[in-house]
Formats: sequence, C-alpha cells, structure tokens
Amino acid sequence: MSRSQSSTAIPVSLLRPGVHVVELDRPWTETPFLFQGFRIASDEELSMLRKYCRFVYADLRRSDSAAVQALRDEAERARARRRNRDATAQAPASAPPEPVAKADSTPLPKPAPRPSEAARQESVGALIEEVPHPDRDRFTTLVQHAHAVRYDAHELMGLNLQQARDAAAIDALQARSAAEEMAATVLEDPAAALWLTHLRDRDQYLATHSVNVCILALAVGHHMGLARGQLMQLGVGALLHAIGRVSIPQHILDKPGELSIPERDLVQRYPEDGFRMLVENGGVPRIASLIVRRHQERWAGHGYPDGLFSDDIPQLALITGIADAYDAMTSDRPYRAAMAPDEALHVLYESAEREFGTRVVQAFMRVVGAFPIGSLVELDNGAVGMVVGLKPGAGLWPTVLMLRTPDGAPYEKRLLLNLAATQGAEQGLQGRRIRRARRPSDLGIDTGALVAEEFGLATNA
Repeated sequence: MSRSQSSTAIPVSLLRPGVHVVELDRPWTETPFLFQGFRIASDEELSMLRKYCRFVYADLRRSDSAAVQALRDEAERARARRRNRDATAQAPASAPPEPVAKADSTPLPKPAPRPSEAARQESVGALIEEVPHPDRDRFTTLVQHAHAVRYDAHELMGLNLQQARDAAAIDALQARSAAEEMAATVLEDPAAALWLTHLRDRDQYLATHSVNVCILALAVGHHMGLARGQLMQLGVGALLHAIGRVSIPQHILDKPGELSIPERDLVQRYPEDGFRMLVENGGVPRIASLIVRRHQERWAGHGYPDGLFSDDIPQLALITGIADAYDAMTSDRPYRAAMAPDEALHVLYESAEREFGTRVVQAFMRVVGAFPIGSLVELDNGAVGMVVGLKPGAGLWPTVLMLRTPDGAPYEKRLLLNLAATQGAEQGLQGRRIRRARRPSDLGIDTGALVAEEFGLATNA
C-alpha cells in the first residue's frame, strides 16, 4: 500500500486504539500483520506494533477523532516535559561544554498574544492595496500573528537541536506541526512572514537560521505553485535542514580563514549526518529527510555529499539550498559582516547556472523582489525607507516604511508608502521611485531592532 501525502509519521510509543495505520517503518512481510493498512483495534495490536516497529505512518483523517486528539495532547505533554527537564537540569559537566552546545540555550522573549482569526482574515492583503498609504494597523495584525508562529517554530528548533546534541529523539511530530503552521502563514500573507526573517538572534544563530530558511523556502514553493502536500514536505525538510551541523565543533563553523582538508571533510559530511539522524530517529517523511541530505548539492555537480548534477537534484532540495545560501549571506557571522540583500541577490543571479539552476533562482528573485523585504532604500527625492511589502509583479515599486526625510531627519510618524500607487501622481502625490539600496551600517540603522520596535515584537537581537 503506498503512503499518501496526508500520512503522518508517529512513534509507536504514542500509538493508541483508533489510529489508522497505512505504512510501517519496515516491509509488511516482515511482520505478523495480515492487512496492509488497518485501524488499531486492541492492546494486542498495539503491543505487536511496538515489538516490530519504531514508528508507523498513520492517516489521521481516517482515524478516530478521540485518538487523534489524544495523540496531540500526548505530544504536547511530552514537549512540556522536555522543556521542564531542560529548564531544571543542573548536571555538572566534567569538562567545559563545546561552544556549539550552548549556542541555542537562551530563550526568546515571548511574543505578543496572537490576534484573533477574524482580525487576521480582515487584514490579509494589507500591503498590496491600491492606495498610497496602506492600513498600518492591519499589517501589524498580520506581522504579530506571523511572529507568534515564528516564535513557536524557533523554540521547537532550539529544543530539537539540543536533543540532537544529546543524542536524544527529535520531536518529529511537532516539527511537522510547526512547518504546517508556517506554511499556512506564508499562504495567508507572504510579506508578513518574510518581514520576520530580519529578526536575528545573535545567541541562537542556528535555530534562527533554520526558521528563516523554512519561511523563505515556503514562500518560493508557494510562488512556484507547489501543492499543499509538497509544501508540507518542503517546510519540514527546510526547518530541519541544518540538524546535522550539531556534530561540527563551533570553532570550525566560525573559522575566519580557509578550512583544512579534514575540517572541510567534516563540514561537508553534515547533510549526510543529518539525514542519517532523521532516519534513525523516525517520524520524518522520507522526502523531507532527502531535502536534508540534498540541500547542499549544486546544479553544476560541485555540491556535496553526493555530487549530484542538474535535474538529478530534487527541486525541493534546490529551493531549500537557495534559501539557506541567501539567509547565510545576509546574516552577520563571526568571520564576516552580513551582505546587503540586493548584493546577495546579485551573487545568486550571477551564479545561477552553477549553483541552483535558472528556474529556481528566477523564482526566488521574484519572491524576494529586486529590493527584498527588509532592505533599506533611498528614494529619488533623497528620503530613506525600509521595504515591508511587495505586490506581485511590482518588484521596483514595493511598499516602504518611511524612516528619514529628504533632509535626513527622522519622520515624526512613520507612514507606509505604496510606491506602485503613487505612479501617475494619484491623489496629488508625486510618483516616487527607488534610486538605490542603502546599507544599514552606513545609516546607523539596526533593521531587526526597528522591526521589533515598529510592530511591538519581542526580540533578543
């Protein structure tokens, strides 16, 4: 029986009567089960599953609703127990901990309460309205909701990374749930989700990077017309793409100079290490696991770990790979400063035929725009703003949050300005264009702090 895209991987320890099993983690012929696909009806069947399997694939839509709710409740209780354990553990270390082991230990401040469903639905599309000054409150609602979703995913990744370092089981069920919620947020309003990739946490780089890559990959996948099932696979794979990096000592990851051959070999092994970790852990769909293994493969065949070439590389892995590269280039690292978003796009464009292929690169550039969300731009009148939204097909005329007047003074009230709606001097406004992108460091502007301040978001960055 083939597994459907709607199936969910579940550890056998969480199973209970009423769950409909569609596939095992081993061939059916190696087990006593007579039917390939059945609903668990007794404790005896549960015991048999636990004897022969580590995890199974279940179709929750065909399972009893009470069993599904019990699964979700138990997963949440298990997650809470791990949080409590990590918060109270005080085991003395016999040696100083590896730097990588503490990289994601500082918790993020809690976000503002999530806006109501009704408020969010009313706010969808707030930044592509055909008016010069879109409704700021409506966009704030979407950003705050996206921030709450991002916070949950970030917290989960911090936990999973620590679990991976401790050689403990990864919470695959919660990873899938987080990816699904982020996918729903991206489908609702990509601009609000992409805005949040500029919230950087310097103490939790790997968790932050993983969530950003997931958001970027989902936005690109949505633009490319992927079906919802494919988006779910992409989201899980992108969220877990860097799980294998926990085995690399931090001093190698942060090394400013050229890596030695043994160091390079160790780094280039992490996609395979992550893939093996997920397979042994169980609970992660195979396509998502393959994204983890393949996301460092490159179009011209010079990637790793397997040196795949061109169309032999899965499209979902290429999407994750370009999201990974872009977020890495635009992040501050110990060995170099962040690259400006427009400069990073130029690098990706120039290397398209070698790195990710023209189709994926063009799709990525259409999603992030000529001036990506979060970019600082100077208008033709000398005023400075930050790109916060983009109407499809209006790459040169995004919506910007106005920060400084043409004279360089801060605006007393920061207004949103939809450049596309000013063309033709509508409502007496002079049409505005972007003259050039500006570096935040040249203007003394911390874009992450500005995001948090402007929309009431909590951040450690």
